[in-house]
Amino acid sequence: DLARFFGDQCYTYIDYEDKNWHTEPYNGGCPVSCLPAGNMEYFMRIREPVDRIHFAGTESATLWPGYMSGAVQSGLRAAHEVLWNLHPKTVDRKLLEGSVYEQDYHQPQGPVGLSYQSTSSSLAIGKRLLLVSGVAAGLYALSKRYELPFITRVTQHLEEVVYSLYERFHR
Repeated sequence: DLARFFGDQCYTYIDYEDKNWHTEPYNGGCPVSCLPAGNMEYFMRIREPVDRIHFAGTESATLWPGYMSGAVQSGLRAAHEVLWNLHPKTVDRKLLEGSVYEQDYHQPQGPVGLSYQSTSSSLAIGKRLLLVSGVAAGLYALSKRYELPFITRVTQHLEEVVYSLYERFHR
């Protein structure tokens, strides 16, 4: 694809590095970013270009998100999108599968005029306020019942347990 776009200039590169990724000790995938509600319905949105800016990354992959394979697949998709914008005749339509330039792509439509703030009811806000007030009252009651040294001993033991678990899994 690069040769069709850049010509023979792409064959006279300055440097090349080949990486054997499966020999890397810490390359077992990654925790992919936590996506908000509605992601399953609007998943294509994180891959949509904005003007001339195209997005790639393991989070926007359609296959193997969170892994090196997903990052490569997403990078190839974004590269084909850029080439399609510059010279549409140089890119085969099959290479645009999974992108916004796919022939069957339809932009997802959400409910018009609704947002998280406009849909939250006063009842839900009241429940949250009641929960926070209850937790605060419980903590206040515990602090009055037990002296500070007791709370300190409990949290110190909890801190030691958490630290030992951290050391066990991060050696």
